[in-house]
Amino acid sequence: MRYLLRMASMVTATGDADLVAFGRVYIANLDLPARFKANAPLTPYDRHTFYGGSERLHRLPVPRLH
Repeated sequence: MRYLLRMASMVTATGDADLVAFGRVYIANLDLPARFKANAPLTPYDRHTFYGGSERLHRLPVPRLH
C-alpha cells in the first residue's frame, strides 16, 4: 500500500498530475493523511461495505490511528 503514496508523490512532483484521489483506500481509512504522515499500515478496503452495500457496514468498527 505504500506504493500509493510514493506514486502519488512522484506524479505530482513531475507534473504528470495536479491531483491524486485515493477513493477506496480513503473510505477504509478515514484518517488517511495521518496514516501517510506516520507511515502507518492501511486498513484494506472491502467493497461490500461501501455506501451501505451491506448490513455488515454498521457492525464493522473503523480502525483509527491513535
